[in-house]
Amino acid sequence: MADPQALLKQAIATASEEKGRGLKKVQARFSENRARLLQMLDREGPVKQLASWQSFTHDLSEALSSL
Repeated sequence: MADPQALLKQAIATASEEKGRGLKKVQARFSENRARLLQMLDREGPVKQLASWQSFTHDLSEALSSL
C-alpha cells in the first residue's frame, strides 16, 4: 500500500456520500474522523490479526516501557 493515509482519506470521503462543500468539510476534518475511527475500533477484534496492527502495538508497548 503506497499511501495508507490517502487511502483512508478516500474511504472516509466515499463513505460520507457528501458532494461539493459537504465533501470539503469532511476532508477538512480528516484528523478528527481518523481519531473517531480509532476510538470506535474493536481492538480485540479482527484487527489484532493484521501484521501492521501487531507491529504498531508492539512498538507502542516498547516505547511506553522505556519511559
